[in-house]
Amino acid sequence: MNPKELVDNIIFRAKNIQEYTVMTAVPQGFMFRGPVPFTVRISGDYLEADIFALDFDEATKIFNHWLESLNQDE
Repeated sequence: MNPKELVDNIIFRAKNIQEYTVMTAVPQGFMFRGPVPFTVRISGDYLEADIFALDFDEATKIFNHWLESLNQDE
């Protein structure tokens, strides 16, 4: 990616990013470890995270990657 494409990509993301709420069941044995890069709430048996992304699929991928990273430290 050349510098112009990189800048165009950053500007596009900045103009089009939105906040999405992603929910999932609280994983068994879930514990917060380390920094949390977005707002996370536990509501009953569900985790809710407010994530900035271009679309809901990207927000879901970000959330799932974060959840998987918590298990790598075990």
